[in-house]
Amino acid sequence: MHIPIYKPDREKKGNSKLRLLDELLSDSSYVAMWGQDDFTDYMMTVLTKQLGWNLRNQVMHGEAGDETFSENLANKLIHILLLLNLPEIKSKAQHLDNTLFLVYCGKRKHSPKPNLSTTIPQEE
Repeated sequence: MHIPIYKPDREKKGNSKLRLLDELLSDSSYVAMWGQDDFTDYMMTVLTKQLGWNLRNQVMHGEAGDETFSENLANKLIHILLLLNLPEIKSKAQHLDNTLFLVYCGKRKHSPKPNLSTTIPQEE
């Protein structure tokens, strides 16, 4: 799924500018991709909401002190990065499942069926 990161610039006709992170996270296609609002709320609470952690603004605008950079912060950010890749991982896993199923059923012409008698040594 493609979510546009640019929006038309209202001040300069014909130009575009980057959308804010809040705009991307609240985009209906983004919410539809996850199938729930909980993930979007989680992302916004950790990254952009002023009543939440607001990490994006604190870090990028130099407002974060040394105490901000902790193992807990690293865990949250790694968790978010993994979750952001989840739709792609699910898609690749589904494709792999389908491929393995087709190979198992012998539907693919270029995948020969295994000959079990040659792969398992016979005892005498």
